[in-house]
Amino acid sequence: MKCWPDGVLVDDNQDGPRLSWQAADGPFEAETCWLLDARRAWFACPADERRAEPGPSEQRWTLRQTWPVLGDDEVQAAVTAVALAAWHCGHRFCPACGSPTIVQAAGWAEQCPGCGAQHFPRVDPAVIVALIDDSGRLLLGGQSSWGKRRSVFAGFVTVGESLEQAVHREVMEEVGLDIDHLQYFGSQPWPFPRSLMVAFTAHVSRPDDLHIDGHEIVRADWFSRDEVRSAWADGAIDPPPPMSIARRLIDTWLAG
Repeated sequence: MKCWPDGVLVDDNQDGPRLSWQAADGPFEAETCWLLDARRAWFACPADERRAEPGPSEQRWTLRQTWPVLGDDEVQAAVTAVALAAWHCGHRFCPACGSPTIVQAAGWAEQCPGCGAQHFPRVDPAVIVALIDDSGRLLLGGQSSWGKRRSVFAGFVTVGESLEQAVHREVMEEVGLDIDHLQYFGSQPWPFPRSLMVAFTAHVSRPDDLHIDGHEIVRADWFSRDEVRSAWADGAIDPPPPMSIARRLIDTWLAG
């Protein structure tokens, strides 16, 4: 499968879109072929822009295009391939001594021939949380660039923080609320470019203390389930993308 730091090659034929898999035509080289799935012998190859154009049914798609339409196995392969491509593209030199690195471990490591340091793909942990009050309402907020989209609240974990501490800090910074009954919900790789999104639910006992920061979050309101369903139906607000864990949090709350 050919990939870029921002997308993959998809074969969109009469049978529906699938990743464009091709049989290997030469010996394995870690620099240009990265192992995605040993059981299936799936590999990702960084695309060479100078080579031949894609076939008539092949198209270059972003992850946001592929995620809703591919099967789970191919989504996982695409996510991994793009994350590896972005990492290799941005880490061609050793951060310790500046020497050009050599790709090793089937694409999962880089070795510095100068100082001997070994480097691995970076993952940036982030937290996301659904805030629910005593009446069962959900708090949805929006950024200035989102238009009508409303979602739950998220942010990156900083150095020295636990995941739980990051949730408390982000909620206080963005909407000025104290939370309790923090519970783990699930996680999702989010390679835009290299995040791992860890999701929680939390309870808010004093919803009227809401105070948005006015910078990152410019609007936030409490919604009942009926209000969210109605707002989605008439287009008053837009939901998060269906493949996101933010949407899963909201859908789970809607289901009670």
